[in-house]
Amino acid sequence: MGCDEKDSVITDPDMYNFVQNIKNLHDELRKKHNSNSLNYKNTDLNALAKTYAKELIFNKNKVKVKLNIYKGEILGENIIISDSNDLQKILDEWKKEGDNYDFENNKFSKKTSHFTQIIWKETKEVGIGFYPEKNRKENEKYCIVILYYPPGNILGKYKQNVTNH
Repeated sequence: MGCDEKDSVITDPDMYNFVQNIKNLHDELRKKHNSNSLNYKNTDLNALAKTYAKELIFNKNKVKVKLNIYKGEILGENIIISDSNDLQKILDEWKKEGDNYDFENNKFSKKTSHFTQIIWKETKEVGIGFYPEKNRKENEKYCIVILYYPPGNILGKYKQNVTNH
């Protein structure tokens, strides 16, 4: 399912709340780090995110390298594959990555790449899509894909895009 404000297909209240939490986390961190708000209503990005989430579920939850292209650029991404009980914990971990980011050296680190993508100043739009794993009675998993345009985590551009405050 794409996750824009008009998406009436989100019938699971927990999933709807989680999507709102994704938006709130982005807005909170971006404001704290002097980045502008994101546009969450790009239906093309939401559709790409939903398609990718569906592909990941059908690929047995294994993240495969896929270059999602939008307007000629490879999109940035954050991906969650988890059971619904762990979703908020993952967002909390992404937020905590900021505590470990070295703002003095300002460069890529795999340990903080979710955080730096979230606050990347040049990113203006985001697509959020999710897809539940069907036919499982217990431990149903969800795949949530967040796509970013323009992408973040570009080598040589950290100093102007990732600021402490």
